Amino acid sequence: MVRSTNACDEAGPAQYVVRVAGPLPALAAHWFEDLSVEVLADGDVRLSVTVPDPAALYGVLARLRDLGLTLLSLVRSAPEVPPPHALD
Repeated sequence: MVRSTNACDEAGPAQYVVRVAGPLPALAAHWFEDLSVEVLADGDVRLSVTVPDPAALYGVLARLRDLGLTLLSLVRSAPEVPPPHALD
């Protein structure tokens, strides 16, 4: 049996970087309060989000769809690793 390596098959929290064609509509601000939003030099928007499970990711994607935004990319990013403790 071959196991899929699709990110949505994995349970637990995951971090994603979503890029959409900008700009965001003014009403979108409250829709993305829980996300890190960065407007890029070319006018596109990068959203960084940590979701607890695949269903929450689909919820974020549904918000983008409901706003009529164009999804340019969706990338699962590596979890942030805390810096190693200094050895004395």
